[in-house]
Amino acid sequence: GKVAVVYVVKEKPAVRRVVYEGNDELSTDDIKEVVDIRPFTILSEAKVKRNQQKIKDLYSEKGFYLAEVDYRFQPAKNAAGQPLESEVEVVFVMNENAKVEVRRIRFVGNENIPDEILKSGLITREGALISFVTGAGTYRKDAFQVDMLRLTSAYFDRGYINVKIDTPDAEISADRKYIYITIRIQEGEQYSVGKLGFSGDELDG
Repeated sequence: GKVAVVYVVKEKPAVRRVVYEGNDELSTDDIKEVVDIRPFTILSEAKVKRNQQKIKDLYSEKGFYLAEVDYRFQPAKNAAGQPLESEVEVVFVMNENAKVEVRRIRFVGNENIPDEILKSGLITREGALISFVTGAGTYRKDAFQVDMLRLTSAYFDRGYINVKIDTPDAEISADRKYIYITIRIQEGEQYSVGKLGFSGDELDG
């Protein structure tokens, strides 16, 4: 009249090695610098997902805004080529796509400063097809944040101290090769220096 309860425990496999596939534009050494999965540690899928995002962030920093990173687990093999049940290989698969080229930067609301002057001070450039080879015109979010400061300075230098520049709107083309950036500006009123005066004690000559 008694029942035996049997617990079957299956241990998590260990990581035999980490493999990278499809990374033509970034070296394996560069990717390894951001990955913290080590061989002969217990497999954690949550940790693998965190490292997947780290690799995607690295691609974004290098200008590959549309890069995709996937992963899979495959059985490790011994010297004889036989699969090992207790060990796996973590494989990160990269689909780098092409670098995104900035096809057009459009300003809305700049009534007093022409597009040509605003564009001349930007790090981000409207690139031609050669940008896929040279990197000129490649969209980088970090560089564009600096560009927002440069645009603000351009207006400050011309007396527009209340200028407001909205966060840029970015639109990706259907073929995922080009990006179109729109920047909306509220220039505000222009101010000029009326009179300069000095006060204080004079220095003896």
